[in-house]
Amino acid sequence: SRKINFHVEYYSKPLVVITGTCSDIKSNSLSPSTSYFVKKGNGWSWFAQLYDKSFYWTRLLLKVENKNQILEELSDYADPTIIKTANMRWKINRTTNQGNILLCGDSACIVDPAGGNGILNSFRHGMMAANVINSCLTQPENEKSFLTSYDNWLFNEFRNKVHQLKSAYEKIGIMRGYHE
Repeated sequence: SRKINFHVEYYSKPLVVITGTCSDIKSNSLSPSTSYFVKKGNGWSWFAQLYDKSFYWTRLLLKVENKNQILEELSDYADPTIIKTANMRWKINRTTNQGNILLCGDSACIVDPAGGNGILNSFRHGMMAANVINSCLTQPENEKSFLTSYDNWLFNEFRNKVHQLKSAYEKIGIMRGYHE
């Protein structure tokens, strides 16, 4: 969508999500049968034990000023290995179609992983996009209506997820005043 210059609307300020593994979590004695989602600072951490007694973790941070900040944030983890760092600013492309391209999944919109169901949502978006494409091919006279309906459906799905996350974050004191 960046290369084709879709119009992007942002619904949060910059957010960074870091995922990785560690051999231990120094500050907690976590049960091996449970995953944990915990508030930390003005963000959150999620932990789940792997089969070998190491942990998989995900950490959400507000804007990262420098790489040393990431290492400081991981000081509770023994031997942290960063697998991926990603921009998780909440955003949606408006509209989701341009020319012969129809966006779905994370290409169309994104919220941070606490929104849950990322893979399921991508499947749902893909199935809906496939239905829209089929409808456009079989009824080209109604193409504009089909594309508008898909765009509205996707926007409503996104807006509901943003509302749920904002509400949940406000209740636990994460990111107060940080949303746009």
